[in-house]
Amino acid sequence: MPRFPPGSSDFLNHFGTPTILWRVLNSVGYTEPPRYHWREVEPAGTVQWYYVDMEIPRHEGRTVWCGWVIESDGQSPWEGAQCAALTALIDICQKHGDELAGGPAAVFPHVQPEEAQWSQAQGSVLVGGHGERVESSSAAMSAMMVVLKIYQSRDGSNSTIMAALREASDAQRKAKKRARKNGKELEEARHEVGQLIEALNTLRQQFVRAVHEGEHKHEQMIQLAREKEALQAQIVQLTHERDDAHEAAKIRRQGWIMANNDAIYVVSKNRKRAYEAGTSQSEALVKSKAPFQGSFHPLTSAAKFRPLLKKNPDKTGFRKAFTVALPKGTTSQDSSNVPPSNMPCWNCNRPGH
Repeated sequence: MPRFPPGSSDFLNHFGTPTILWRVLNSVGYTEPPRYHWREVEPAGTVQWYYVDMEIPRHEGRTVWCGWVIESDGQSPWEGAQCAALTALIDICQKHGDELAGGPAAVFPHVQPEEAQWSQAQGSVLVGGHGERVESSSAAMSAMMVVLKIYQSRDGSNSTIMAALREASDAQRKAKKRARKNGKELEEARHEVGQLIEALNTLRQQFVRAVHEGEHKHEQMIQLAREKEALQAQIVQLTHERDDAHEAAKIRRQGWIMANNDAIYVVSKNRKRAYEAGTSQSEALVKSKAPFQGSFHPLTSAAKFRPLLKKNPDKTGFRKAFTVALPKGTTSQDSSNVPPSNMPCWNCNRPGH
């Protein structure tokens, strides 16, 4: 069967249900026949299949004729158009059968074939049952009902077969797709296995090198451990020497402190005795100096010795050191080089230190 590209037609060049439908529509006032548009869908296996759409517009003079949109399918556009036209005729005759009496569709029943339940008694087969007498006006209409029932039954079977065929085709297509995908995955897996083997060989070589390097490093560690022990022994020896040096420095520091304290005490005692004897600090320093050893130039008769003026303690802030009374039976202060806590300092005349 040839393929049909997407298109449209009124299909009036062949006699069929599209012709009967156009006669019915023309009898009620339609001026243009309906057109059928088709398109090919994905075939179910090797069977070509087409969807057909047909639209009957709303009748301008008859408000109850609201229009129809019919969708059908078939192995060819002509087959799909006949099915669409038949579906439209059945629906039109059901809704407007009284208006079509005596016309081109007079033999079409006024009820849907799937809704017609024409039961008949065993003895009245030649006469017809109650349902047939009510819903059929002639023998031709009854015959048309039989044809329509056969058509709908066969159409349902065809739809079921096509659905199963499409499912089988989809399953086959998916299986082929999976097979292609699995084949590709198999090639990728083989390639990955080859890469893994190469990586394994590389790792084996690296492991051998690592073992040799580990042995070499173990020997180095043993040598370093021996050097560490020797260094630890030297550290212990240096630690003992450092401790001995610290101890000697501590002893020398204590001797320096004691000597310094004695010197400070002697100086402090000398100053105290000088203050107690009534001489100023400057006179005591002059007297303590050694005599001048150079050439002596006597003073002229005009120069006279001017005694030192007494200083006002309120202006200069200098005060004579206090005399500290010693207890009976003692001839000197304690060994401390500072005055008692309740006495002012011998140098700055301030208490508290």
